[in-house]
This record gives sequence, C-alpha cells and structure tokens, in this order.
Amino acid sequence: MAKEFTVIDIKLTAPLLLATSIADATDNNFLNDGRVFLFTNQSTGTAQTLTVDNQLACNFGVDDNVANASLASGSSYLTGPFPPARFNDSNGKCHFTITGTAASWQVAAVRLPANPII
Repeated sequence: MAKEFTVIDIKLTAPLLLATSIADATDNNFLNDGRVFLFTNQSTGTAQTLTVDNQLACNFGVDDNVANASLASGSSYLTGPFPPARFNDSNGKCHFTITGTAASWQVAAVRLPANPII
C-alpha cells in the first residue's frame, strides 16, 4: 500500500526536529511544490537504493529517474529538490521507491522556506 509522507516545513529561526517514519516497500509519495527534499537514513548493514520517479524527461530530453545508488548502511542523505513539472504526477505528488529492505529506512520530506532570508 502506498505511503504518503507529510511534508515538514523548515523554520530558519528554530531548531530542526525531523519526525522520520518507515518507508513502504512498494510506493512512497509526498506533495511536492519544488522546494521539498527527502531526508533518508538506512540501517540494513548493506547498500540500498532510493529511486525518485520522474514523470517527464528533463530539459535535455533525458528520461531518467533520480537514484542514489548504494546508500551505505547508517548513512543519512538529503536528496532534492524535485522540479514539479518533471517529478509530479497529476495529483501534485512525487513518488519514490526503496530497493532492498524498506523497513530499515527512516524518511522525512522537508520543505525549504520560500524566502530563506532571516
């Protein structure tokens, strides 16, 4: 069953507290406005792969998903942002999958502020 992640807004004037949750084995998604990044951490003991599915080819005509191949165990990564025209489906959602043991992945979708000036 698909899992939708709630996007956490980053406040530059307060400490960032990430509430991560476990990824689904088949389909994960989040509402994407082009300022959202995925924070991931995996702890399986072996390398795993995160793949963010594109819906359209890029401006150069390349029809390729974004993949962070071989995420080492115990590593944390920040991936994104994801331009909506390329990565969003018709419902404004960006989808990603986990290759390997999805239950070992902690994921959070975080949004940067529109105007990052303090």
